[in-house]
Amino acid sequence: MTQEKFKSTLMQTLQNNYDIEEPYSIKNFDFEFYGQFFQRNAKYLASKKLEYYSYATYDHLFYKSVEEVSTDLLKDLYSLTEEIVDFYSKVDDEHMETSITFILHTDHPVSQEVEKYVKKKMNYIKSFSFGLNGWTKLKIIILVPTSNEVVTNKFGNRDKDVFKKIITKYHNS
Repeated sequence: MTQEKFKSTLMQTLQNNYDIEEPYSIKNFDFEFYGQFFQRNAKYLASKKLEYYSYATYDHLFYKSVEEVSTDLLKDLYSLTEEIVDFYSKVDDEHMETSITFILHTDHPVSQEVEKYVKKKMNYIKSFSFGLNGWTKLKIIILVPTSNEVVTNKFGNRDKDVFKKIITKYHNS
């Protein structure tokens, strides 16, 4: 029941910025929901008709509740990322960055072995045309609401505070 309540709190928070689809499956993985975010920014000279610069960013978020996070699960997600990166990266002249974000929710504390693995081995990045057509990064975010813990890889660090606030919102609801 608490997993459903947490999922609901997370979805309510994310649906302001993400198009949510539930449930969602890709390859041999089933996720409780998938969220897609798209943002396009542009610079203009005097008028919107005189656009001289633009870029687009995407985020593909996959949420899954698990009993416990293991290095085997993380290895599988890394392999999945390698398989789906080209499908989810919309590479064109405007593409700057795509994030593939896996959010894992568990009620069991994250072991030191898993935490070390996340920080050292889960930093996947693929650049397109030597970065001229942008790049795709893997973000891993492990949420443990029972202990207010958020574990991320290097690319997920900037989102850590957002997810801590979501955990706080969950506890206060």
